[in-house]
Amino acid sequence: MKPTVRIGLCILVLLCLSQRGWAGTGADAATIIPSVVERGLSAFRVNGGEEAIRNWTRDGPLEGSRGEATEIAAIEKLEGLYGRFQGSSVIAEVELSPGSTLLYLEVRLEDGPIYVRLHVFDGRKGERVVGMTIGAAPEQILPPFVLERRTSGVPAP
Repeated sequence: MKPTVRIGLCILVLLCLSQRGWAGTGADAATIIPSVVERGLSAFRVNGGEEAIRNWTRDGPLEGSRGEATEIAAIEKLEGLYGRFQGSSVIAEVELSPGSTLLYLEVRLEDGPIYVRLHVFDGRKGERVVGMTIGAAPEQILPPFVLERRTSGVPAP
């Protein structure tokens, strides 16, 4: 293979990897938020956490379940402690397989952040949240690779 062709292929591979993220190891500017997650965040912004959860669970296996009720109770308690929705960001995205993704979010409330893990599955009914965990302690929600990141040259504890 000619050197110019080899260099061109390397550039193409690097461009493809940069558009998708590196094997689902973290969120970047190329992270595409699934529509079911966007709808929930929009509902959170306007009507609060309970409505976000109801949007995330709608037409999925969690709708009307004990798990849904548990997460609604948790989010109501957290909103009571930290206030209303102020914004959100994707912390990490892990593609488990084609059509199955774990999405880790930080939701900024007025007086502190909360963390959300959503398992999004794209099946015969389209994208649905099939699992979720919500809490204020990042170490209980976020994966180890996120917590072990090092910033500003300060070693992780």
